[in-house]
Amino acid sequence: MRIKDIRLSLGESMEEFGKRFDTSKGTVNNWEKGRNLPNKSNLLKIAKLGKINPSVLLKGETAPMPFRFPSLNDILYDRSKDYIYECYEIITFNTSDVREEDIIYTMIVGVKCILDKIPNGDNANRSYTDVLKKSEWVAVEGFLDNFFTDGGSLSSLSYPQIVAIRDFFQKLVDYRLAVGKSPN
Repeated sequence: MRIKDIRLSLGESMEEFGKRFDTSKGTVNNWEKGRNLPNKSNLLKIAKLGKINPSVLLKGETAPMPFRFPSLNDILYDRSKDYIYECYEIITFNTSDVREEDIIYTMIVGVKCILDKIPNGDNANRSYTDVLKKSEWVAVEGFLDNFFTDGGSLSSLSYPQIVAIRDFFQKLVDYRLAVGKSPN
């Protein structure tokens, strides 16, 4: 449908649109019906015509976060609150079923596993790009930025802070297990 919307916004027929990509009306019809996808080159061209990101063209707009955890800074430094329980309650209250909870906990475990790759004893304030793959870096950055009220960035965290976040994630998963729900 997004390809069709772009084509129609240009005021073009399927045939005219297909000529842009050296393809047939039938191929454009198959794209619009979701029977097959354009190749990478055509996908990029279509996204550019629609002035949208290629991932938005493929998947649509991403859904907003259903909730956010408290401030990452508070979780790291405020000892007056039980943030494990509070975050557990936030997840439980804002997910409609155990399956959705499982997805959130799977992400938490995944981020913790990525952070576990940063070697122990490294207390330098650095980017850790020599340790993590780009995809791992992006996953952690996205998680921190989207799940905490004040966002977060891996590049701004010291090694002790990374250890504290890893411990927090592990305690959150352990708490869920203790109250009788499996992580997957």
